[in-house]
Amino acid sequence: NDVDWDAMPIMTTATSTTTTTTTTTTEVGLSKPMSNNNTNNTTTAAASTNATSLPAGTKQTSSYPIEVRMIVGPHANSNYMLRPKPGQPCLIGRSKGKKFIKNGVSLYKDQEISTTHGKFIAEGGGLGGGAGATARYYFTDVGSTNGTMYEGEALMPNDKLLLESGMELKVGNSVLRVVLS
Repeated sequence: NDVDWDAMPIMTTATSTTTTTTTTTTEVGLSKPMSNNNTNNTTTAAASTNATSLPAGTKQTSSYPIEVRMIVGPHANSNYMLRPKPGQPCLIGRSKGKKFIKNGVSLYKDQEISTTHGKFIAEGGGLGGGAGATARYYFTDVGSTNGTMYEGEALMPNDKLLLESGMELKVGNSVLRVVLS
């Protein structure tokens, strides 16, 4: 069994000197196109929470435009680096499937999140995201059983929520903070 180490997610751990805190960062990005459920419904939201700086030892590069920081729930203190591309979303859900482990967010310990709960999508900016290209990133609840909450309001299934750095979303028993680079 040969292991393709280049295809494995990168995990880093940081420990604070005053309290013991473990932060796991996983870098992910899709390599195969997946079906994209296009909708024209878009919700724009202003971020009311400022993003905090990364813990020591946490890797962030501009090639991963979305960082998902789990701040509440069974996966608290875990970070996921996402790289959705137009037509290639990054999924979030309870599944332990390959497309969640390698290319999305697997919250397998949260029993209130759906197997496939939502997706992070990119629009614009081109596939390469070269100089001057600006992509916009959205979150879409794909019709999950318990829904997704933003600022106390339930997102409508398949509506796109424009992401801004510092936004917090509640999925299942978990709260995640989005940080855009």
